Amino acid sequence: MVFFIYKENKLPQYLLAIENLYNMNIMRITTKGRYAIRAIINMALHEDNTPISIKKISISEDLSPIFLEQIFTKLKKAGITESVRGASGGFRLAKDIDKITILEILEAVEEGVVLTPCTSTPNVCDRINECVLAQFWGDTEKKIQDLLGDQTIQSIISKYGPSVVNCEKGLL
Repeated sequence: MVFFIYKENKLPQYLLAIENLYNMNIMRITTKGRYAIRAIINMALHEDNTPISIKKISISEDLSPIFLEQIFTKLKKAGITESVRGASGGFRLAKDIDKITILEILEAVEEGVVLTPCTSTPNVCDRINECVLAQFWGDTEKKIQDLLGDQTIQSIISKYGPSVVNCEKGLL
């Protein structure tokens, strides 16, 4: 480990940016994002888009129902799911599966796709205007967003099959 000593214990901007990257877990799909995608795929494979309870999804996917409730609140707010009241109520998809993208799901649960602080946080770096890498990171981030924006729930099910839902715990 390398320690740096600076006047008045202030780190230069580039080291603060590196520290922020480390602390923000940049470019890592978190548990919340993975669970949201798993739940939506589970719903997509459910019969005729009839409502399904969070409890049933939690049991079939081996996920925390409390965590799923938080996720479904965000998915509903984003217009990806809708709730149905009553004895046979629950949640169902509010859109066709060929219209729901992975990027949309990640953004709904407040994940997004961010590579570096300079692409997402204004004024994080004093060198942004002359930094060669800032544009590179921005272009790379855009390509990843485009890729995730092109991947629909339908395309994933078509390409990888229903077994995608039954993957090993933690891999999806």
